[in-house]
Amino acid sequence: MTTGIYEITGIVESPTFSPLPGTYATSQNVTLACAADGAVIHYTTDGSNPTESSPVYESPIAVTSGMSIRARAFKTDWEPSSVATGDYVITGYVAEPAFSPLPGTYATSQNVTLACATGGAVIHYTTDGSDPTESSAIYESPIAVTSGMSIRARAFKTDWEPSSVATGDYVITGYVAEPTFSPLPGTYATPQNVTLACAADGAVIHYTTDGSDPTENSPVYESPIAVTSGMSIRARAFKTEWMPSAVLTGNYIITGTVDAPLFSPSPGTFTMPQEVKLSSASSGASVYYTTDGSDPSESSRFYTAAISISSTTTIRAKAFKEDWMPSPESVGTYTIIETVATPVFSPSPGTYVTHREAELTCATSDAVIYYTTDGSDPTEDSIAYTSSIPVSETTTIRAKAFKTDWISSNTETGTYIITGTLEPPVLSLSSDVYTAPQTVELSCSTPEAVIRYTTDESDPTEDSPVYSSPISVDQTMTIRAKAFRADWASSDTETGHYIITQIESPDSGGGCFIGTFF
Repeated sequence: MTTGIYEITGIVESPTFSPLPGTYATSQNVTLACAADGAVIHYTTDGSNPTESSPVYESPIAVTSGMSIRARAFKTDWEPSSVATGDYVITGYVAEPAFSPLPGTYATSQNVTLACATGGAVIHYTTDGSDPTESSAIYESPIAVTSGMSIRARAFKTDWEPSSVATGDYVITGYVAEPTFSPLPGTYATPQNVTLACAADGAVIHYTTDGSDPTENSPVYESPIAVTSGMSIRARAFKTEWMPSAVLTGNYIITGTVDAPLFSPSPGTFTMPQEVKLSSASSGASVYYTTDGSDPSESSRFYTAAISISSTTTIRAKAFKEDWMPSPESVGTYTIIETVATPVFSPSPGTYVTHREAELTCATSDAVIYYTTDGSDPTEDSIAYTSSIPVSETTTIRAKAFKTDWISSNTETGTYIITGTLEPPVLSLSSDVYTAPQTVELSCSTPEAVIRYTTDESDPTEDSPVYSSPISVDQTMTIRAKAFRADWASSDTETGHYIITQIESPDSGGGCFIGTFF
């Protein structure tokens, strides 16, 4: 007998998104969940369908701009779920219109004004109970309310999500007017003293701070209420023989102001690109910034990593934190100025025998070289280098390169010494055989030349004796002479060979000396 075991599992349920896909005014942290116990969620953000090779969902996905999340749940031996798609659009919502006076019950007719905190927004409204559209009446002047009326208002702005519909229900009867709060309920960075007022003459305001609705047994408002931390104030006005007002609630949150962002390195002038880091001392704050001159908001670029600055840039940054007042704006300007390369001489400065043509070059493109030959430091008023500089005598050239909006180069100095070759010394006596002692004089036609000589067959150097007076030759002698002058090439060596002999007379009994001249 054949046995078959079948295990019936099923299809994994599709993942769910929280918050639901849609358009939001601020960044969202999206969580994924699957009702199937033990299921693993894989997801993508590039438009492709998730597989088991796609990233595993482990923590909320930060959505700071438009993003399409595709998710699929897998479970061993189960059919994977269908692909769930969540499209998120992060834009900005127009602020909801505000009513003044606030909606409520009034004993007299009211002129209701509408306002929107979003600059450039246009308010449309209806009084027939329908939701306003851009085809509805445009709010331009106060709306006269002489009897019961429900005003529905919505603000629109090009390329923004329209505000939610604000509804103001006004009842004109004999009801006491609702109390008003000053300052208005909201989030504040410092403690507030809240005053309550009622437009109905003779009305008495009762209030609570424990969440209960006020009655005529509740505390009577007599002086401003100190709000030093989170507080919900509920107020109601009463007047003899009048219907009490509606209960008005004012929720106050006292937080603080987020610390302004800090720049590192500090703004300033630099000669190379910078990596600028932003931070706020307020824990949990998020920094947003712009580089186009606009004021930063939570719709601006979110700071996540150092900002690369390679040219002059102004960074404007602001820090935000939920339920806190946003920080003051921090502005940092980074000026990037490069340094021009130092000019180079060709040929290299030094000592040369003949005329030179000195050429100047600069490795920085479009730089202009200026130079001087009078020992002064070059400026942009000096001579502009356009072609090689003739050097026919000892000259010191000082050169500097300039370029608009760059730091000028260092000054490079090049000294060219043009000497020439010294004429060799002249010996007053020719090399020969002489029968008596002689006197040899040395001379050089080059001014300021110093003649040095030797009589030991060696070549003269600058350490040899200096010629200063005629040389006495009373025996066979070789004189070698050479001319020297500071910064000049030394002359060739001039040599004189002298043989001194003596011819004796016949009476002396001696013979005749025969000498050979070498």
